[in-house]
Amino acid sequence: MTFSIVARKNKSLGIGVVSGSVAVGDRVPWMKGGVGAIATQGYTETRYGREGLRLLEEGLGPSYVLKKLLQEDFSPERRQVAILSADGRKAVHTGSFCPPTRSSEDRKNYICIGNMLKSERVIPKMAEAFGKRGKLWKRILSALEAGAEAGGDRRGDQTAAILVRNEESLDVKIDYSQNSLRDLRKGILEALSVMNSGL
Repeated sequence: MTFSIVARKNKSLGIGVVSGSVAVGDRVPWMKGGVGAIATQGYTETRYGREGLRLLEEGLGPSYVLKKLLQEDFSPERRQVAILSADGRKAVHTGSFCPPTRSSEDRKNYICIGNMLKSERVIPKMAEAFGKRGKLWKRILSALEAGAEAGGDRRGDQTAAILVRNEESLDVKIDYSQNSLRDLRKGILEALSVMNSGL
């Protein structure tokens, strides 16, 4: 249903997500600066984001947080979740009942996850495109664009969002568009322009 990335660079955290489900930015990405970033998708359960951040803020590690939330879930095999703490610890889960094609890649400082994908190439291409240099938002956007180019969401990439904290604070959501990534890039550049103008 969705493909996303959670990532960090130094003290900055970021999440990017694209989906065929409208207003994805209201459900999938969860973040608190200095604490962590969580993407919760599949048959989305927002408690993973809300409660997960609370537990991370209490000092619990991502692996423990994910295990606890899965144990308390009535249908954990329907979920796909990636958790990244501000200090770089990670945990990821892809349930066996998430819509295929589904996969994840856990790499240093970032995790890519996706389900109901048009191609098995989506997640590897995202992970490859994230790269090692540049501003965090650019690297996240590059990963999302690579995922879309590799096939994206089987239903179409109709909605997108990006959140970044600390490096440059961004919160841009495209609730519905025929070209959500084009509009996401435009929205990011407009937000940065406002910030740089001091308005």
